[in-house]
Amino acid sequence: MIRSSPLGISWLPFQQTRVNFSVDHILSNSPFIKYGITSWTDPADLSSKAIYSVQAHEYLHYVFLKSIVGDIAFQEIAPYVDRFVILFLTIVVSEMAIHIFRYKTFIPANLIAVWTSLIFISLPFSYRMLLGMWQDVYCLLFLLLGFLLISKNKIIVGTSVLFYATLWQYHWSFLLGIFYLFIRLCFLFPYTKNNSINLFPPSFRTYKSSLFFVFIFFISPLISLLQKLLLEFNGYTITNSDFLYRVGIDSSTNIHHGGILAALQFLGGNRISLCLPSSLNLHLPNFSILQGNIFLFNCLLSILSMAFISLLSIFGYNLLLRSSKEFLWLLIPLPFAFINFVFIFQQAMAAHLHGHSIFFALFFTLGLVYLFLSLPFVHRSNPLSPVLISIFISAVTFTNIKVSYLTGING
Repeated sequence: MIRSSPLGISWLPFQQTRVNFSVDHILSNSPFIKYGITSWTDPADLSSKAIYSVQAHEYLHYVFLKSIVGDIAFQEIAPYVDRFVILFLTIVVSEMAIHIFRYKTFIPANLIAVWTSLIFISLPFSYRMLLGMWQDVYCLLFLLLGFLLISKNKIIVGTSVLFYATLWQYHWSFLLGIFYLFIRLCFLFPYTKNNSINLFPPSFRTYKSSLFFVFIFFISPLISLLQKLLLEFNGYTITNSDFLYRVGIDSSTNIHHGGILAALQFLGGNRISLCLPSSLNLHLPNFSILQGNIFLFNCLLSILSMAFISLLSIFGYNLLLRSSKEFLWLLIPLPFAFINFVFIFQQAMAAHLHGHSIFFALFFTLGLVYLFLSLPFVHRSNPLSPVLISIFISAVTFTNIKVSYLTGING
């Protein structure tokens, strides 16, 4: 990927600018820092009091790094922080796969970890985060880590990590809160009482503990709302996109809102429109019409292949849900939040193809690995089973890399 992908694997210029501005606001103690907010806007242009607000705690590790190594070294080292975060997330996803599949297959845990890691880290959704990290990555990382710790009876630590995850992205926190609140309300009805409560973690299935667990997910949205009110009360204009804009129904001129199909284009890993520019630049030297047609044909096939594999992974995830009753509390909440996000924030999903889709990378990986493990020829009496699955995993990995090559500046 370093040698051959058109965009490399390091920060794009806009990501470097955002991080530098956010860190500089914290280091220079801009007036709004006291509200727990920093900004992507230029620190030299605060006279208009118009800011793009982001949570200050999301950049504290960059501030710490810059304070130690200095500005010049920071520009070189900081992208490696994001690579480490993606690697750590990959490890947590692999651990989750081992935790869920350990009693469902004879395949060694180490081999499952290798397969899971290869798929997850090569996905276009993961690759794109190396170019421009989104807070959704940290949110997913700490959500999974918190759930895993809770599943291993590390209740206090796991709950603390889970709460910290919600502070990274209040959208996901709110949607998960709605999920658990709905389940908690269902618990009040006798005919659902014995089943719905099992969607809570095992240590949060009593009356008081389940209410506490629901409350955790609404703290982050409340904090964000309070911060917004404080900024507006003190004369700041927040330039972040509003709710209706991200839904896509603020006006007819919202060019990135193409309906539900546009929101679902993440299934292909990249936009089909990325295949068009190179195929239309037929005036370039040594680029014949035949070459343009071949590129367009193979580019479309790559994205369609990715979309087909994504549908297979969804089918595999459905099979996993059917066979993992004891892990439903671990497997259902995040897909619920993701589906709601896609269906509600259609413009956001269409405009930002990869940022929010990192959650789908989890479902894609677990679903596909389980689908391969469920194939009829995978059993102890067939010693070639691991080899055949490894071949399938390799094919998926190569397709992931090919689709990642197509990634454009805006995803």
